[in-house]
Amino acid sequence: MAIVGLDVGYGWTKRYTRSGGSKFPTNVRPFREEKALGEADFVEVNGKKYEIGVMEGITETRDRQFFLSDEFLAVVFYALKDYNEEVRLGIGLPPAWLDIREEVAKRLTGVHEFYYHGKKKLRIQAYVFPQGWGGYIDHIYNLDGRYLANKDIPALFVDVGYYTLDTILTEMVWKGTKPVIKPKKTEEPTLPFGISR
Repeated sequence: MAIVGLDVGYGWTKRYTRSGGSKFPTNVRPFREEKALGEADFVEVNGKKYEIGVMEGITETRDRQFFLSDEFLAVVFYALKDYNEEVRLGIGLPPAWLDIREEVAKRLTGVHEFYYHGKKKLRIQAYVFPQGWGGYIDHIYNLDGRYLANKDIPALFVDVGYYTLDTILTEMVWKGTKPVIKPKKTEEPTLPFGISR
């Protein structure tokens, strides 16, 4: 079984495995014969062909609906093109879109057939995580692994991406006699600013 971590970002998709990492542009669009570019690669999903790596006429990936589209599946399958087996997949979603987390996991989990230079068949078990989780854990625990319930709360965690800036604001609430640190809902946790701006 292969274990793969995938970050489908707005500029780049990053793949992490036991043997290391790799990346490719997240740019994707439906295949157009008259405009096919030499440097683009192709994946066929649900009977439709998609170009990966193109630079014009691309699908908007900064929209929550992208994560529920066949274009998203094309990007994920392209990232998994080297496998023809069972894959345990960990994938992140921006904090603002965690309400579709279960829907994305359900869509990715199962047996999938797609075409990339021939027929491919994968059995995927998908786990969808909130991006920024690592910073959240680091805040709750110190480097020795001890719990720090009252340290610097509330806290703001920021993920400066290529096209966007994601934030998570934490708050402490009481559940019975125990303090619990959790993300606080904000108006717009994803802002259209990033290093490309």
